Amino acid sequence: MKGQNRIIYDIGAHKGADAAFYLQLGYKVIALEANPLFCQYIRNKFSAAIRENRLILIEAAIDRVGQATVPFFLNEDEGESSLSDERLKKMERDYKTISVNTKLIGEIFLEFGAGMYCKMDIEGMDTAALKTLNRDQNLPSYFSAELSGRTIEQLVHQPSELVTAVSEFERLGYKKFKLVDQYTLTTLNERPFYRHQRNIFRRLLKKFENLFNIPSANRNPRGWYCKKMNYHFTVDASGPFGEDILGDWNSAEVIKNIIRQRFQEYYKTEKENKHNIFWVDLHATW
Repeated sequence: MKGQNRIIYDIGAHKGADAAFYLQLGYKVIALEANPLFCQYIRNKFSAAIRENRLILIEAAIDRVGQATVPFFLNEDEGESSLSDERLKKMERDYKTISVNTKLIGEIFLEFGAGMYCKMDIEGMDTAALKTLNRDQNLPSYFSAELSGRTIEQLVHQPSELVTAVSEFERLGYKKFKLVDQYTLTTLNERPFYRHQRNIFRRLLKKFENLFNIPSANRNPRGWYCKKMNYHFTVDASGPFGEDILGDWNSAEVIKNIIRQRFQEYYKTEKENKHNIFWVDLHATW
């Protein structure tokens, strides 16, 4: 990564769990957040970084059509507020509506430069944001997005949505991909994963490793990353990026197959929880 632009975009910054990691690595962070409560939290937590121009906070939502303001739906679960009321309705969540300023993601890239990496997690609107981008908009070297943000039930009835983000990244010129389970930070591949997570022996081994602070990359990648990178990746953190992610990069066709396989496996283990989302991030690079 030496010699690359030292900027990282944190699109959907939440409370700054990822921004803090990027700052620790020495990057300048362009953080965008729509929720006014989180914006205030970020201003307080990162006041020194903001003062020193190491973090720039953009208080806005990513829009698809360039409107000045849009409705934003606040849910009491702090991680579920979204531009999509349909998503919250499907998840049977209560919410209130406010109005927030907007930005097009391409405009942000053009303003600040290509950047090393863009982490995007905007609660179900990631693919819509990708669709607004073009190849000539200073795209980052590495880019991640939440795969769909849709519920299990929705994806069962709209399976094409599973690979839409891959197709959008392809359109933008990205050629290599990794799929990361966000709960465990495991890099998913052709091998079964979700059906093993409830294995009692595996869970006991993981607890043993945590107890003695010897996490393995295989059973406990989140703990392994925390120890290796000297940073506590909480469950709401997206984790490492780029070449620091375990596992091999895959072609578009291979990653599409991995996505379909792992979703079918996930569905079999979680179908009773039809409102759960398939909580994975898609990472892309050239």
